[in-house]
Amino acid sequence: MSDNAPLLAVEDLSIMIGRQAQNLVDGVSFSIMPGETLCIVSESGCGKSVTALALMGLLQTPPVSVTDGRVRFDGRDLLGLSTEAWSALRGDRMAMIFQEPMTALNPAFTIGDQIIESVMRQRTKNAMALANDPNLLIADAPTTALDVTIQAQVINLLEDLKEEFSLILIVITHDLAVVRHMSDRVGVMYLGELVAGGEAEGFFSAPLHPYSRALLAAIPAPDPARRHDGDRPTLTGDIPKPVAPPPGCRFHTRCPFADARCRPDRRDGGEQAGAGTAHRPAGRCRRARSRSVAHLRGAYRLYRALRQARRYRSRSQHRAPARDRLELVG
Repeated sequence: MSDNAPLLAVEDLSIMIGRQAQNLVDGVSFSIMPGETLCIVSESGCGKSVTALALMGLLQTPPVSVTDGRVRFDGRDLLGLSTEAWSALRGDRMAMIFQEPMTALNPAFTIGDQIIESVMRQRTKNAMALANDPNLLIADAPTTALDVTIQAQVINLLEDLKEEFSLILIVITHDLAVVRHMSDRVGVMYLGELVAGGEAEGFFSAPLHPYSRALLAAIPAPDPARRHDGDRPTLTGDIPKPVAPPPGCRFHTRCPFADARCRPDRRDGGEQAGAGTAHRPAGRCRRARSRSVAHLRGAYRLYRALRQARRYRSRSQHRAPARDRLELVG
């Protein structure tokens, strides 16, 4: 693998359950460089954990199976690996902190036999995943059920390991405070699609997709004047069933900005906001595209103003003061 190549590359990953006509995960793509942290956020039931299990080769097949796409780790195609090859890879170069400690631990063995002497289930499964210094660590809600001091210790440990071993981190979480602190990049999933993605700074400072904005609006605003700000969209209703998503844009049934154009076939061009080289968001949101154009226009106007200001300062610095020029003329 070259130095400029991503260590993990996911291309158009689609996952189906049984013989359903609709994928649980549909066309998810992203890539991660060594030493980067990708945080995947959404409400529950949007496909985050299923995607993580697919990356680790842990889907229960049947009934759940990968129907399309590629997953490459260090240049190696993971979807075609044998059971023996997966066994050699998992726990060594790839590891996962599972969401539910009760199901992640084996009741037939003592805690001591499962790597650590602690009686805390969450700490135990975290330690198990880190025991062999993996290159890729997928952490599915690693701070769940921990008090704030232990949460801080876990987050600091993960960041220290990332810096020391150029570890790739994929963190699945609902906690946007964790995302803000840890992430280099953010991916937003909704009903099995990666609807938005890009640099973490852009996600928090200028979110383009309405779902991204709604997630951020769910964070309590300390300023009472902003709690009813019209730019803070509020989610209503429940997430539709993943096996029967609405036609058109999957988010249109809950989007405060949806109109008739959001309901036809959504495959009319892609949102490129914040995509960069590491993420190709699958969501096709007209409003996000229009906001992206508006941001670009605003940035261009600012660039022109700054350039004109620099030219004016440059001319002023090279021009003799008015009194000196008058004396030179006289």
